[in-house]
Amino acid sequence: MQIKRQKILDILKKQGSTTIRNLSEELKITGVTVRHHLDTLRKRGLVSEPQVRHRNSPGRPQFEYELTPEANQYFPKGFLSLSSHLLQEIKAQTDSGKVHAILSGVARREFADAPKRSADSSFEEHVNSVVEYLTDKGYLASWVRQPDGIILHTNNCPYEGVAETNPEICQMDDDMIASLLGVSPKNTCHIAEGGDTCSYMISAEKIAASNR
Repeated sequence: MQIKRQKILDILKKQGSTTIRNLSEELKITGVTVRHHLDTLRKRGLVSEPQVRHRNSPGRPQFEYELTPEANQYFPKGFLSLSSHLLQEIKAQTDSGKVHAILSGVARREFADAPKRSADSSFEEHVNSVVEYLTDKGYLASWVRQPDGIILHTNNCPYEGVAETNPEICQMDDDMIASLLGVSPKNTCHIAEGGDTCSYMISAEKIAASNR
């Protein structure tokens, strides 16, 4: 994030809303430059459309800008640290079998609304619905056909930063992918292990068996 734009986000976060004039005064830059930064932030979905501020004195109307919910990603969060510490404490106080059971229960709750394969849909059609579902969950999923089957990619790890030191999270994800697909794929790559994606190979034999 460009420094001036991050400062604009910081000001909006503190004040709730503000005008171009106020931003210009606080940042010591021209109103034209402020407007340019706001236009960029609006295009990125981080700042809302301006709303008219009602004035108590005559003059041209002023417009106020606010943050959108999407802008929250640019402010520090304690979730990553809290999640990692919680998991470490659970692992310290219980055995691996119970840890796996706890994470399996968490996955069931998290993916309780996952799409079920209809009786008349092909495996490929079901993969499409799984990819759409995973993308909505933040995984940025995609799939490609290969001569020997299908590879499902998840291009973003929602647990990045926790999974690196807690491989149980990766196992939970692998189990979840298998449950969503209805077949057990072969994991070929993990982001937590330095890969660009988490990738899952579903062999042509398993696809054929699933379509019977």
